[in-house]
Amino acid sequence: MSIIGEIKAAYLWQNVKRSLRSVGVDPASEERLRSFVRNGVSATEPLFADPHQRPASYFPGLTATPWHDPDQFPWHPRLKDAHSKIRRELRALRNAGGFQHHDKLLTQKAADWNVFYFYGAGARLHRNCDLCPETAAILDSILPEGSPGNAYFSALQPGAMIAPHYGPTNTRLRAHFGVEVPGSCALEVNGEARTSKEGECLVFDDSYYHSAWNRGSATRVVLVFDFWHPELSKAEIAGVAQYLSTSGSAKRIRRRALDRRAALQSSDWWKDPAPK
Repeated sequence: MSIIGEIKAAYLWQNVKRSLRSVGVDPASEERLRSFVRNGVSATEPLFADPHQRPASYFPGLTATPWHDPDQFPWHPRLKDAHSKIRRELRALRNAGGFQHHDKLLTQKAADWNVFYFYGAGARLHRNCDLCPETAAILDSILPEGSPGNAYFSALQPGAMIAPHYGPTNTRLRAHFGVEVPGSCALEVNGEARTSKEGECLVFDDSYYHSAWNRGSATRVVLVFDFWHPELSKAEIAGVAQYLSTSGSAKRIRRRALDRRAALQSSDWWKDPAPK
């Protein structure tokens, strides 16, 4: 580890410690947070609970499993009950235009994967939320202030695949809620594929190797959102959020999300292929 790296780790750790003064933190949590910061800047080699995980920022001590039961989360029934409202707003948004191409690094063509952001790197994108108020209200009720990542409609075109990749951190879990899902769509995490279905949720840890595909004949749209790992304490969440907000990688992610929002009115709108 270089001297510059050690200085960066020390600087970030001091920022995290200051954020904990108002919430208090026990010694065990403080040590886990310190390890998380050092892991994030590669000051130490993480001791992964599961060798199949490979997040860039690793928090030690959290249960590591690729899939989680959505029924363990109190918001799941509320989300299922809102399916028709979410689908109605999706269709209105799609007819008016509003999707943008996702980064093309994970698909063969940029047009294969299109997104509409509600949250980007933890920041609520108010103008986008105003276009889908009922969907945004559901997300707001699930995601606290300082959400750990993104929330967006994800539209995958027929025949498209999202290449296998690792998510950036194990401090969050990710949900895929099926809004419009044709047959032959799936999500694979750590070598196990599960079928996406309308009105149902898949919850997984995206710090595992994962991919998705649409082998159907129509566009697959899911509502994707990230939320804190349930085993993180309030103090740990505050510390992780402070680290993510001050580290250079998080700033770049947030800037990219805000740039997408600013470009909304000038981007190429995504449309379903004309029916045959």
